Amino acid sequence: MFPQVVARRHDLKLIVTSATMDAGKFAQFFGNVPTYTIPGRTFPVEVMYAKNSVEDYVDAGVKQSLQIHLMGNEGMDIIMVLW
Repeated sequence: MFPQVVARRHDLKLIVTSATMDAGKFAQFFGNVPTYTIPGRTFPVEVMYAKNSVEDYVDAGVKQSLQIHLMGNEGMDIIMVLW
């Protein structure tokens, strides 16, 4: 559906950013649109998974974010994916 919208709406601009996506697949899906690569530094990434499932993902995510924040690691960013 989105490719048809883009074909009709030339004024529509969509910017998708990701450090891990396959840019070629996204470009092809959106009608072979141009892609831009912006080089940058890479930083170590630590992936943590919840050990137990929870009913309220938002509540659990907020609590986990606060717990990580209270560890006092300066310069740490937190990105959560809840599903």
